[in-house]
Amino acid sequence: MIDGPSLTGTAFTASSGALADRQRVQHEERVQKVRTISLARDVSDSLIAHQELHQVRVPQEATVKNLADPVSTSLVRYQAGIAIYLEVLDSIGKKKIDFGKEPSNRESPQRRSESAIT
Repeated sequence: MIDGPSLTGTAFTASSGALADRQRVQHEERVQKVRTISLARDVSDSLIAHQELHQVRVPQEATVKNLADPVSTSLVRYQAGIAIYLEVLDSIGKKKIDFGKEPSNRESPQRRSESAIT
């Protein structure tokens, strides 16, 4: 009888080690596929959410822009039946008056001369 490892024992040990390595690699590949699919789903969900928010934001920005202009606001309110036409005319009159005013932080030349005299 021969002492020491047998040829069949060594071959069996080597093949079971290779099998374990192959199973480990296959498991890692499956885990990576699941992660990739999950990441792709996250990106897709994010893009859809971005598009939905964009579709909501654009009309809101237009509304804010219109509300910043009192004439546009009063026209929208009149067209919706919320206000009377007098409100539209009133906003037009206020806008003409506002354009004719000087900014309050600057003094007119006449005021500067008056303040210099006193």
